[in-house]
Amino acid sequence: MLATLFCKKDSRSDVKVVINSDHEIICFSRADIPFNTNNMHKAYHVVSFTKKMLANFCALSQTPIEIIESIEYMRLIESGIKIGIKVVDSKAISVDTEEDLISVSNMMEYDDLYHSYKNDFSHK
Repeated sequence: MLATLFCKKDSRSDVKVVINSDHEIICFSRADIPFNTNNMHKAYHVVSFTKKMLANFCALSQTPIEIIESIEYMRLIESGIKIGIKVVDSKAISVDTEEDLISVSNMMEYDDLYHSYKNDFSHK
């Protein structure tokens, strides 16, 4: 899994992670974690499974925190399975809400390539 530093407050559509010193995920949450910090990490769900691990994952029952947070990877953590993570420097933006779409659409106007691709979307 990948993560990047993140500071957008109160964004329930973005999954935040707490990472231990061994580069393993301790917890996922849609809430701001750690509380009241500018050093949150946002998870990017690029996850690789071996065929055996994927079968094991699918055989596990949903867990209480997984259900509350609506984050399926909590099933692994609650079952004692470790998930490694790599922190990367990225400015990638998730577009998960109407607010995100408006924000990214506004940012696109300042992209150097905007005028070359804006006509592709003008018919929709």
